[in-house]
Formats: sequence, structure tokens, C-alpha cells
Amino acid sequence: MSIVAFNTWLQYRGVNLPYSSPIETGGETPDFIIVVLLDGASSPVVQSYIRSAETSVLLDMGLFLPNGRSVYPSYSGPSRASILTGVPPAVHGVVSNEGAFKVKITGLIDLAREKGFKIINIGDGLIETIFGVKAVAIDEGAGQGSLALKKAVEVLRANLSNGSKVFIWVTVNDVDVIGHKAGGFSKEYNATVKNYLILIAGFISEISDVLNRGVVVVLSDHGFKKGGHHGGGEDTVMNTFMFIAGRGIAPGVCYEEFLLIDIAPSLGILTSIGVPPYSMGKALATCLGINPTPAEMKRKEVYNLLGTRETVSMFTDQLWIRLFIITALFIPLVLEVRRIGLKPLTLGVAFLVIYIVYYVYSVRVYTFSDIYSFTEVMTKIIVAVVVVSFLTGLFAARFYPTRGEVARGLIGAYLFIITVVFIGVSTFLVPYGPVVVFPNPDWDFAVRYFAMLITGSFSGLVGMPIALVTAILIQKNR
Repeated sequence: MSIVAFNTWLQYRGVNLPYSSPIETGGETPDFIIVVLLDGASSPVVQSYIRSAETSVLLDMGLFLPNGRSVYPSYSGPSRASILTGVPPAVHGVVSNEGAFKVKITGLIDLAREKGFKIINIGDGLIETIFGVKAVAIDEGAGQGSLALKKAVEVLRANLSNGSKVFIWVTVNDVDVIGHKAGGFSKEYNATVKNYLILIAGFISEISDVLNRGVVVVLSDHGFKKGGHHGGGEDTVMNTFMFIAGRGIAPGVCYEEFLLIDIAPSLGILTSIGVPPYSMGKALATCLGINPTPAEMKRKEVYNLLGTRETVSMFTDQLWIRLFIITALFIPLVLEVRRIGLKPLTLGVAFLVIYIVYYVYSVRVYTFSDIYSFTEVMTKIIVAVVVVSFLTGLFAARFYPTRGEVARGLIGAYLFIITVVFIGVSTFLVPYGPVVVFPNPDWDFAVRYFAMLITGSFSGLVGMPIALVTAILIQKNR
């Protein structure tokens, strides 16, 4: 079950939707579209600096939208895919930065290419993997984003001079790197965000002579937790922003709330390249002064393709099934407790109590924001099981006078532990299933479900042998 859960997550491919065509919006396309992704920049931090003396010029250049929300899970890969397709991860299928995920539905990049734009990706390996647009290499390290912005100016000037229309995707990685290392509440993170707002103001000033010929979008894909991770649904992680300048954009601030999936239809209408064929986002009509009808037509069409069954109803419909399964699983647990006796039961309870304490204070994996990869989850849990099993072996050696009794007692204790863990697993198994499917439950179920499966698996495979060897060696030395 653990292997199936792991593999189905990494091999998730989203929904197979029937064919749908993009919606043409009419109008003249601009000469260029530039999207600058300020990877990992939290909107509250951006808001705290955008009115400072060095960066307030941005509010005179374009429109600032501070009230954005990321997708779920809020990783870089899923976020990029949602920005460019207008659909959530459950539909486009990119649910992690791990694995070789590729988007197979039409997005803004495809529509721009069909309209005659040259597509250039500056410094983003995930865009290369997910969308197949080869990245212009930018050396990683401090100042990567500065080099990427400088390259964007060069590319823009070169293409405009020879009459080519260009769609440029630019990724600034420095904020994300510092966020992971120092955390989303650190002075280093805040300073990096502020510095890049200054650099972006300089970037837009540098192309101000051609700004009326195109559109520049600056946005973030997620924020950070205090501890330096992201991926879950916490507010500090989900808060994003967008800044847009160029042809037809009135400067100022617009507080309309938006999702990352709203960017594709909004930008598609604003630039006249069209609304992607599976877009589920709304058009930011109030902020951008655009006609929302094409986006609403597409939203209605796609929701009809998906059906109307919601995750909430799936949970409530299956509640009685979960309760029945949990109740049924308690029967063998009660029988086992009566059979194994007090000492193995005490050892099993001691293991679970110590493991929970260790998990809370050392492992601390509850949502996607607590992990970098599922491999990391497995490693942390295995370490916890090893440490607690060693302690359990020490206790068992004190409980039993002979090695035979130690072996029987520990086997009974670990059967009890595994039974308890899989009763916990059952609470996730019915709504989540052994595979990741759509419509999916809360994505954080994947973490808790997987963590409990790994705990049960390695308690038997690794923990019990360690406890047995520890107890028997102590008995022998004694």
C-alpha cells in the first residue's frame, strides 16, 4: 500500500477531458508578453515594501494586485502549470516538483505560439520539463534573478529590432532559495524580496520606451512558512501577488481577489491570444477592464465536462463507510489485546506514546509545507521508528526474564502497534483511496496517509527486528 501510494502520487496524470477548443477573443495582439515569476515571494512581504521610497515607482508604472491565492499543493511546478493553463493541479496533473510531470493540455504558451509569438524561457528548468520549452541557461547562485532580468532585456530588444513578436518567461529563483534556507519570516528573505522589487522597477524602467507595445506581468507562485518550506494550504504559503504594466493598463492598486488559475484567461483576453481550452479561471474584469464573457463561457463548458460532484459531498457520502470500516477494524484489535496480555500491550502503548512525542518534536510532517519530498518523509519516519524501537527493546529486556519471552512479547507488541496504525490509515483510505484520483480529497491527506502507511510498514519491517536484537543482546550480556 505504501509503494502504491508513493507511485500513484508521482505518476498522477490528471483528468482525461474530452476535446475542447480555445476561445478566440479578437483584437490585436501586442508585440511582446513578458511574465516574470518572482519565485516564492509572499504577497504580505511585497506589500510591506512596495510603497517604500525605492520601489513606490512601481505603482506609477502599473497595476498592483496583492490579493492572490496559490494552487494546492503550492509547489513551484504545480503553480507554474496552473498559471499557464488556467486549471488546478488535479486537472493538469502536475502535483509535485518530483517526477517527470508534463502538461498535455493547451496553455498560454501554445496559444501565443499559434499567434506567431516566439517563445523564450529564461532560467526555468521546470518550464522546460513541464512544457518542453528549452531554458536559456542562467548560472544559479546569488544574483541569478538579476542576470535573468538582464537577459530578458537583451532578448526583447533583439526580437523587437527584427520585427518578431515574443513571449518571454523569466524566473527569478533567488527569493525561493533564500526562503528555503532562512524561512519566510527571516530578515534575509525580506531583504531579498525588497531587493528584487527594486531590480524589477529598474527592469521596467529600462524598457519603458517600448512598454506601450506589450505587456509585462510580475507575479509569485507561493509564499513560505517560517520554517522554510511550502506546499500546503497555510495562509503564509498561499498568499501571492501580481503586478502588470504595459499597453492598456491603468496604474494603481486593485484589491480584487484572484487565484493563479485566473491569470491564464485574464492574460489571454488582455493580449488577445485567447482563453486556453480547459481554463477554469475567471477573468479579472474589474482590475484589468476586460470583457469577462470569454472566460465565463469557457469556465461553464469545462465545469460541465468535469461534472458537478464536489469533494465535500464525496466526504459526507462516504462517512458512514469510514465509520463502519473503523468499527470493524476495532474488533480484531480488542481480540488481540485480550490475547497478547498486559506486558506486550504496555510495550505497544509505550512505543506509540514515545513515537508520537518524537514525531511531534522531530519529524513534524503534517502538510505538504512540512516536506521537500516524499523520500524525506520516509527517511524521517524510518529514523523515528529506529530510535523508538531501540528504546522499546531496552524496555522489553527489563520486562522479560528469558529471550523466548522477549521474542513472543515484542512480536505481540508490534502486531498491536501495526493494527493501531492501520486503523488510523483506514480513516484516510476510504476518501483518499490507495491511489490519487480526481475529484481528490484535501491534498494534505496524501502526506498523512503516506506517513501512517510508512509508520506501520517500517514498524514491522525495521522496528521489530531492531527491538528484538536489542532486547536479546541485553539478555545475552546479562
